[in-house]
Amino acid sequence: MAGLPLYDYYGLAFEIVLYGDAGCTIELGRTRTSLNINGYTGPFAGGQCVPIHTLKIPKGYPVYAKIACSDGFFSLDIDLLYKEA
Repeated sequence: MAGLPLYDYYGLAFEIVLYGDAGCTIELGRTRTSLNINGYTGPFAGGQCVPIHTLKIPKGYPVYAKIACSDGFFSLDIDLLYKEA
């Protein structure tokens, strides 16, 4: 990292909220996480698991998500993985 300016390395903060309805009024769970980014190559992608603890969600129940980012230039793609109780 010698010779690279420090301001080219920073992180993005994301808040992920899961909802149980399309109107996003029934909150199921929320978490915050960060993702490092390199000013020369862009965001580091893939492979980060972020657990969100919820109450038991019935099979077939809809789950919607909203994501807020500390920087409006980046977005986040997510996959939901369920753990059977």
